[in-house]
Amino acid sequence: MIVPPRKVSEAVFGAIRKSFEDDKSCHLFYTDCGYGILDWFRDNNRATNVGIAEQNAVDLAIGTAYNGMRPWIYSHASFLIFRAFESLRLLVRMSDIVVKLIGGGAGNYFEHLSSLHTAGDEDLRACDAICLPVYNCVGAKFDPEVVNDFVTDYVTAYLRI
Repeated sequence: MIVPPRKVSEAVFGAIRKSFEDDKSCHLFYTDCGYGILDWFRDNNRATNVGIAEQNAVDLAIGTAYNGMRPWIYSHASFLIFRAFESLRLLVRMSDIVVKLIGGGAGNYFEHLSSLHTAGDEDLRACDAICLPVYNCVGAKFDPEVVNDFVTDYVTAYLRI
């Protein structure tokens, strides 16, 4: 059964919110997306909109992780992986810090906006190239246990939603 994207987002950010409630060192960086679904994080000063600047989001997350925070990043899948690829490759995967990455609209969900907004499966191949673990919750692959594993595993990883 294919789960509608909005329901997937609600489940994912509901699980992430529990982690944020338990751990005050968590902070979410997002890139001009997720309005409505991120209200709780913004209302509780637990989120920062970095604008359309995915590589900056990754660099900010890395900096906050080095200072003891637990950073999370939410952006469109195609932009998060490709615009920030060098930072992901050089900094996140080659160090001992943990950054959680959430790519919304994975696959071809946003193809009505243009091919620039789609990732197809190219994000998976890019993650594979840098050995970045992927938790896949797109369409029929949605599984609440996968979301729970992503949230609770203390490793740098990418969740496709």
